Amino acid sequence: MTTTRQELIAEAREMIGLYTKAERAVLLNQSYSIAGQTLTRADLDKVRAGRQEWENRLNTYIGQGKMLILNVRPMDY
Repeated sequence: MTTTRQELIAEAREMIGLYTKAERAVLLNQSYSIAGQTLTRADLDKVRAGRQEWENRLNTYIGQGKMLILNVRPMDY
């Protein structure tokens, strides 16, 4: 089964949303205690790195299909 560009973009946006929610949760409450044990939600740096990775993928997916023109030089015929 082939994945379309639109599906890749949708997946990347969904993952960015999930990472953003996780980042917010970690920022609001990095650690908590249950029955005298202190637990840590997640490593904020790893969550941010994951979000940035998906943002880079999204930029790549969006950039596909665009034409980039460099060094245009007028010519006389």
